[in-house]
Amino acid sequence: MIDLIVELSRYAFIILIAMYTFLSFSVLRKKNQEEINHGWKVQNLITFLIHLLAFGVIFIQTWQIRILIFYLLQFFLLQAVLVFTRLIYPQINRLVLNNMCFLLMIGFVILTRLSFDRAVRQFQIAAGALLVSLIVPVLIRKCAFLQRIPWVYGIAGLLLLLAVALVGKEDSGANLSLVLGDFSFQPMEAVKLTFVFFAAARLAGSTEFKDVVLTTVLAGLHVLVLVFSTDLGGALLFFVTYLVMLYVATKKRRYFLSGLGAGVLAALVGYRLFYHVRVRVLAWTDPFSVIDNEGYQITQSLFAIGTGGWLGMGLYQGMPNKIPVVEEDFIFSAIAEEMGGIFAICLVLICMSCFIMFINISMQIKNNFYKYTALGFGTLYGFQVFLTIGGAIRFIPSTGVTLPLVSYGGSSIVSSIVMFAVIQGMYLLKEDEELKIEKEPLRRLRILRRKPKKKEQLRKGDGEKQSRSSDGQQQAQPGKKKNHELAVVTYMFIGLFTLMIGYFVYFETVLREDVINNPYNSRQDAFAEKVVRGSILADDGTVLAETEVSDDGTETRVYPYANVFAHVVGYSTRGRTGIENLANFSLLTSDISTVEQIRNSINERKDQGNNVVTTLNVELQQTAYSALGNSRGAVVVLEAETGKVLAMVSKPDFDPGTINEDWESLTSEDDTDSALYNRASQGLYPPGSTF
Repeated sequence: MIDLIVELSRYAFIILIAMYTFLSFSVLRKKNQEEINHGWKVQNLITFLIHLLAFGVIFIQTWQIRILIFYLLQFFLLQAVLVFTRLIYPQINRLVLNNMCFLLMIGFVILTRLSFDRAVRQFQIAAGALLVSLIVPVLIRKCAFLQRIPWVYGIAGLLLLLAVALVGKEDSGANLSLVLGDFSFQPMEAVKLTFVFFAAARLAGSTEFKDVVLTTVLAGLHVLVLVFSTDLGGALLFFVTYLVMLYVATKKRRYFLSGLGAGVLAALVGYRLFYHVRVRVLAWTDPFSVIDNEGYQITQSLFAIGTGGWLGMGLYQGMPNKIPVVEEDFIFSAIAEEMGGIFAICLVLICMSCFIMFINISMQIKNNFYKYTALGFGTLYGFQVFLTIGGAIRFIPSTGVTLPLVSYGGSSIVSSIVMFAVIQGMYLLKEDEELKIEKEPLRRLRILRRKPKKKEQLRKGDGEKQSRSSDGQQQAQPGKKKNHELAVVTYMFIGLFTLMIGYFVYFETVLREDVINNPYNSRQDAFAEKVVRGSILADDGTVLAETEVSDDGTETRVYPYANVFAHVVGYSTRGRTGIENLANFSLLTSDISTVEQIRNSINERKDQGNNVVTTLNVELQQTAYSALGNSRGAVVVLEAETGKVLAMVSKPDFDPGTINEDWESLTSEDDTDSALYNRASQGLYPPGSTF
């Protein structure tokens, strides 16, 4: 029954997240407010259904009461966030709020599955951050002085980064944390916020060349200190965020292109200077060649994603803990393994909807400081998601950054929650601006009625006041062209996300089988626990290898032709060789119907694996086997027109059906026959021996 629940939950998770993802985009196109509100409510319902189902599956796998208690605490926290946020701020952006709670929920679920203690720690920190975040929107809304202190943000952030570079704790080759007794935190997460505020305040104040140079110098110092700390993921994040903000603020494409060129040059220099960078690049370009060392982490990530496939293995059915630091850098891989590739793609789309909403808010705000702040946080969030997921699937080199709101990390989750709260404050400011615009005609009408003689003066003054706000800050000019650069940034990021999703689809459809069949992938054993290994057939359907299942469930691999097909068919115990190895993924994959899978789960039976049909011809194989007699050597028969292998014989040989019993004698140092050696595919022969 447990297997049945886990099996059904895989489909339920995918259906529910697909519905949530669809609503994230479709609700924005609706005009009727009642329909929009209904969409938000359905999203909340889906969030709690996934949450309930996931913890139900976790509970029946562990039977620990603490799981139920932890679930209830999470449920009340998420409910409280949704209810109190809407009560305090009725005009809050519901999509941003819903997505934040959804991503937090996914993080709680997967962390509980990976490490209960870490999940509890994450929950405690998140609860505190959520409580504090309730006052952030009103601070953004009321504290106009925030845009007048750019150098406070810039210098404070730089000092924090310098402290980490000089006395920080090293982790995976980079100085990331400050340790104060038993307490440690990553200042870079807080500096991300101050960095955006600094850049936004400076660029909103002036985009004159000399001011841009000063701003760029301090922004560059942030990046250089991060490079010195070998936190190259953080350096890249800051660099791209500032470059985008500079481009939008100045509207000068040459700044953006020059920045990209400088970034490429810096990357080449960094590759030469830092061993840490060369290791990551090597692990990206050819991870399987260094799988025992530099490539171990990324290959384990690829094994996890490949094993999960489109539908996932189910919670507690995979082996995500084989990935080093899976709770932080590679949590996306754990989600893909156990909840499936479709679920993972939907998660990417939900993150993309957050980015789009951040940029949309930026487009609608008139005050440039808040406009650039929303843009900066949107860029920061979107690019961090891209770096994390792109690194996990080997689309780009791994950078060691976390997935916001999902990955484990106290500093990361606090900064992410605060970032979302600041965006909500920006949204409320945008609502205030729209309300002010709506009331402006009535205000002017009242003035005109009281002072009819000053109509001309008012008309004349309108144009002069239009570009200045009450506090003297420069305002965005009206017209469609004002958001052209923001639109370019949006399409650029959508393009990056689309390419990343496309590569993920390519991996699941084209590369997956080769990755799963890799002999280093111990996850293949997980398939054998659910699937009866399929049969290997000759070209006419004759069985060359099959699995017999006894009444008590014992499985025995049977080879009807014994030694005749020994090397070409191979064996599947004591490792795998031959076709048993090459077609291992297909043999342990079952394409039976969902209904039959459910029926097997109810009856506690394994699914039947797929059969593999070869080009081998039984008659030719037997003829070649007899012709070779007791001689050492090999015979291979090919179809000249197609290259099909019709027969392959190697001698001395062995019986794959008794490989376990004969193993010691076959591998003994005294054995001179080397019967396990396939001379047809591994031997070297002079040209005269072929015809």
